[in-house]
Amino acid sequence: MKISVLWPGKTRNRHLKELEDDYLNRVNRFNRVERVVLTESRETNTERRAAAEAAGFLNYLSTGDDPILMDEGGKRMTSRELAKFIEKKLTYGSRNPVFLVGGENGFSRKIREKKFESISLSPMTLTHEWARCLLLEQLYRAFTIIRNIRYQR
Repeated sequence: MKISVLWPGKTRNRHLKELEDDYLNRVNRFNRVERVVLTESRETNTERRAAAEAAGFLNYLSTGDDPILMDEGGKRMTSRELAKFIEKKLTYGSRNPVFLVGGENGFSRKIREKKFESISLSPMTLTHEWARCLLLEQLYRAFTIIRNIRYQR
């Protein structure tokens, strides 16, 4: 089963982009993980920008997808709990997990109203670019836990 990570706009910080690429390559050794970069809105108004990004998220998603928001207000999990969550999705789920990372202003009300499942990477606010790297690292860590492969703690 395929896992997708979805976010608006390219990662501009080259160091974070390199880290993103590294963890994407690592996690793909275990399971196919597709990075989908949506067109970033050029809207300067925060609400209209979030609405445009919401439209991009919703246009991408299909009936075979299981959207999961990465949101500071989402369910808090340890890395081991995330591994169990992913393993359950891949073993018993009938739809492809799609992890959504919001843009610089987070998710719009339109996305939040969908009541998608949500997970917190941290109770602290993270930049959207840092959250992308952290998500990919945690996916890699989850697969090393699932496969019982030693990885630094």
